[in-house]
Amino acid sequence: MVSPCPGSDDIIQGYLFKRSRRKSKTWKRCWFFIRDNQLIYRKSHKEDAVVLFEDLRLCAVKSLEHIERRFCFELLSVQKCCALQADSEQLKQAWLSALQGSIDLAYRERGDAQTTQPKELPPLPCGGDSSPGPPAQRLPALGVALRGPGNQLCCDCGEEEPRWASINLGVTMCIECSGIH
Repeated sequence: MVSPCPGSDDIIQGYLFKRSRRKSKTWKRCWFFIRDNQLIYRKSHKEDAVVLFEDLRLCAVKSLEHIERRFCFELLSVQKCCALQADSEQLKQAWLSALQGSIDLAYRERGDAQTTQPKELPPLPCGGDSSPGPPAQRLPALGVALRGPGNQLCCDCGEEEPRWASINLGVTMCIECSGIH
């Protein structure tokens, strides 16, 4: 059952089916929760939590209507996408609202928290198996986008040190080119 979590930092938690990235016909029931702007899941109660999406600000969530299963939705980022299935339409809507609300809240809370970017950025984690960290340790959306291959230059004019990121496209631009778009 999905529930807001009194006494915990989780926004929402509950069972969802997750479609395998390798075998698209395979779905596994896992325990999911949203905490600190991350979507996290456990395959079983014995296993450690796995961070599926490290920064929800870099994600978009949408309902999947034309799929062989009911109550499905998708979370997309530049690095990956993940199809999930709830047990009912009501639970699907609860997850969609919680995910979109978390994305909106993360932008409001951290929009101006860090205006300067470090010159050298750490590599992106692979496989999503990093442990959840406090939000203060994560970079803003531009910092994450700058770590992508080729994003150290404006995608339009090639100027160095772009200061604007298109989250939907996963590219960076200088301020002048961003104004044109």
